[in-house]
Amino acid sequence: MKRRAFCTAFILILSFPLTAQRKYEDVFRFMGEMNRIQSGYLAALKSARGSAQVASAIRKFGDDVARIMPQIKKLEEKYPELKDDKKIPADLKPVLEESMRLSRELADVSLKIMHEYRNDKEVMKAVEEMSRKLSGGEPEPKSPEEDK
Repeated sequence: MKRRAFCTAFILILSFPLTAQRKYEDVFRFMGEMNRIQSGYLAALKSARGSAQVASAIRKFGDDVARIMPQIKKLEEKYPELKDDKKIPADLKPVLEESMRLSRELADVSLKIMHEYRNDKEVMKAVEEMSRKLSGGEPEPKSPEEDK
């Protein structure tokens, strides 16, 4: 009997740290995906050789983020408590901190890219398209000259 109680207690103690992770499993998956998107974008910008590659990286990033944006709203509705920094579970903090680190690095790299390519029509067009996608606006239709 004591052995069974000990085993039960041991299992509960071992599973306790996983409770928050199970509760927020969809948040962990989402944040992992967001971090992969950000890392991929950073790598693409850092390795880009010329405006065509920069514009391509911007378009892909815009497409990737636009694809997961509906999940953000769903997660915010499902877990309103996560809007309060004091209520974020400890085991969720590392993945959020990584996202913040990536966001800061992206901001730095993006500023450099925007400075370098501020007069490049292809890059500026890609930035405008991304901004429209991420703000919920529809992309403008292509003109016949753009299809050539």
